[in-house]
Amino acid sequence: MDDMTLFYSYIKLLIALPLVLGLAYLSLKYGGRYLRNAQRTRNIEVLERVVLQKNASLFVVKVGEDYHLMGVTDQEIRLLKELDYVPEVRPEADELKSFREYMKDSVERLRRRS
Repeated sequence: MDDMTLFYSYIKLLIALPLVLGLAYLSLKYGGRYLRNAQRTRNIEVLERVVLQKNASLFVVKVGEDYHLMGVTDQEIRLLKELDYVPEVRPEADELKSFREYMKDSVERLRRRS
């Protein structure tokens, strides 16, 4: 009886794992776009964030037509400088990875560890 229970558990795993991975893929592909659009407002947009420490970050924020460099910690948010312009930097096409490439890289790293 234990062999049959183990067999059915294995079959459930083979069915559930691709289902979960597929749902994760779809939520990342379509959900991320929705969240980015939902967070945008007409007047305020966070253009970039750089983490300096666990509780300190720098933000480049566009407010209306103005750009601001802001320092953010757990205790305060401070305007560091008003910027005249922000150069637009786009990642190179070869720097962008698809979900499939991320999964392939992760599997390769796991195989190297074991």
